[in-house]
Amino acid sequence: MPFKTSLKQLFRAPVKLIVYFLIAALAAALLCVGLNLEANAQRNVAAAEACFTTVAIPEVWGNMNAAGTLQQGFTQEDYAPYLDDPLSLPPEMIFRGYVPALIPETEYDLTSIREASGVEGIDVRGRFGARVNGGNNLLYGLDPNCYPCAEDVIVFAVNAPETLTVPTVAGRLGVIEGTVIPLTVEFSANPLFRYGDTLALINQIDADMLLDEAGMPQAFALGTEAGDGSFYLEPGKRYIATITDLSTPVKMNSDGTVASVEAVSQAYLYTDLYHNPHYYPYEASTQRQNSTLIYTRNVLGSLPIAPYEEGFLETEAGAFYREVIEAVQINARSLSAVATNDLACMRAFHSGKVYISSGRVFTQDEYADGAKVCIVSAVMAELNGWQLGDALSLSFYECGAERYNDDPAPPNQALEWPYSSYTQDAQGFFDEGEYTIVGLFDGKVEKGQWKEYGSGNDKLHAVNVLLPANSVSNAPAPVISKYSASIRIKNDEATDFMAEMAASGLMDSRENEYGSYELRLTVYDQGYSLVGPGLRQLSRVSRLTLTLALAAAGLAVAVLAVVHALRGRREVAAMRSLGTKHAQVMVISLAGVALVCLLGACVGAYAGHAISCDVTARVVESAKEDAADTSFTAMMGEGEAKEFEFLLESDPALALVSGGAVAFAFLLCAGLLLAPEFRNSPMLLLGAKE
Repeated sequence: MPFKTSLKQLFRAPVKLIVYFLIAALAAALLCVGLNLEANAQRNVAAAEACFTTVAIPEVWGNMNAAGTLQQGFTQEDYAPYLDDPLSLPPEMIFRGYVPALIPETEYDLTSIREASGVEGIDVRGRFGARVNGGNNLLYGLDPNCYPCAEDVIVFAVNAPETLTVPTVAGRLGVIEGTVIPLTVEFSANPLFRYGDTLALINQIDADMLLDEAGMPQAFALGTEAGDGSFYLEPGKRYIATITDLSTPVKMNSDGTVASVEAVSQAYLYTDLYHNPHYYPYEASTQRQNSTLIYTRNVLGSLPIAPYEEGFLETEAGAFYREVIEAVQINARSLSAVATNDLACMRAFHSGKVYISSGRVFTQDEYADGAKVCIVSAVMAELNGWQLGDALSLSFYECGAERYNDDPAPPNQALEWPYSSYTQDAQGFFDEGEYTIVGLFDGKVEKGQWKEYGSGNDKLHAVNVLLPANSVSNAPAPVISKYSASIRIKNDEATDFMAEMAASGLMDSRENEYGSYELRLTVYDQGYSLVGPGLRQLSRVSRLTLTLALAAAGLAVAVLAVVHALRGRREVAAMRSLGTKHAQVMVISLAGVALVCLLGACVGAYAGHAISCDVTARVVESAKEDAADTSFTAMMGEGEAKEFEFLLESDPALALVSGGAVAFAFLLCAGLLLAPEFRNSPMLLLGAKE
């Protein structure tokens, strides 16, 4: 009955009803649009953060010396003792000749970068060898170019009817044919190769290799009188030799795959990776100079071939070959471990060129706890029958993370070495453990030493195994280079970061300052710079619209409530004079108006819901005109930007919230304003001005 009475009173004033309806509708519509814009802004920001990762890839440049390290500042006085004999300069004082050169560095101070604006973290990935333990040898495919170790130690018997002379070809250019030796290979350290009845041996032993550590000539047990590195092989005798660059003829299928691999047809007699991991040529104590480069040759403890008899490997002379045999057997069963704290920041994954084809990435808990988990290539998993959940027993050893391309044309580029190599620098294994395979990676995955995809940091190698950095103890210090370091930056602060780095002086050119570094940074944002303006514009407009909507709706509700309370005083007084209860008076005064406001708010909220998507789309579209700075995306190359669709949604729940909020706010305000009137007498209320 009180509610019906309230409606009758309301319909006696149609103008008042229409005004209340329209004001409530307008307030609810504005509030609905503001809430939807803000919700869309937050959803799109969250979606963009989940979609895009911005990284900066550092390159450290500096002046290099012949030892491959940073050239320090030497004075004229430092050089004075060597002026009469420039070739006696120590390696650290010999300038490489490239200004500047890209260098790997372990001691570069990253503090200023770590503390720069927008930096969320720096991942400097460790790299080291990982021997796979167990009884079976690893399979690397049929293609010999994919083998991790192209060297061997063989024991063979000569099957020639007469003594063979194996001439040296050291220093010769052009096509070189080896000396074909009829033989029977009795032992091979490398399980990846097989041998036939003959082997073309290319002898690159030169006279310098026949010098002792003092630079004096020494007897060559197999040598000829020429003393140039040539030697004899006698029929029926047995020899042991370290051979490199083994050549194996390959038969191909019509589809380009390898059908079969023949026996080793040719090999070089020259050096081994264990004693000479960087391929510096042999020389005792002298230095050799060409037009652009001075370098020192390493000293061998033995020549790469010797007569063999039972028990030879246990002798002092055989120790040299034992070391090579052990290294070859380790390298032929090795993966290259990459220890990371942020897989998503690795350029290979960041660019999308490499992806997880099966399984999952590491979790944050696994990174933090150093869990014994790993991700291997789908190629190696298929070849070796590995499945997700299998455990790999790995023993880790130190190896060179990078090699140098000695092309004299600047700049001197540091190239990533695809395979690990156990050398005399390794000094044994520094850690080991059982690692569970949780994922497989695929995509731009290099399968061989010949760099099918060219040198770059947006690929991985089939022999890579990825590990959480904290899962390995006693690992060597990681090398900072564009292949191993990534800086994670907040998506919307890349420009500020680059500006701060430019102002820091770290990126200044120091071509004439020996002993100094120059930092170069390349930012990759996966296309965020294309959508960033839209996100910022939507956020600005949504905040402004929501603020104005709240203010307008609040003002409208307050005005309606005040007007209704003032104009309802006499009605309240009349009903109280007639003895109507307080609760009934409140219902009669507010129920009808509240219903009209609720209906108006619902209509307005529906209208706001209908236009919210259109408003959001117009805001985003207008922001595209401001997206002029796409340099970060352009750096990535064509086709590398991620696809991102703005979420243009209007939530019906927000329409209900908007309509209900307006109606409730009016009812609450009007009720609070009318409540004090019950303390005044009816006569006082009748006498008050409206």
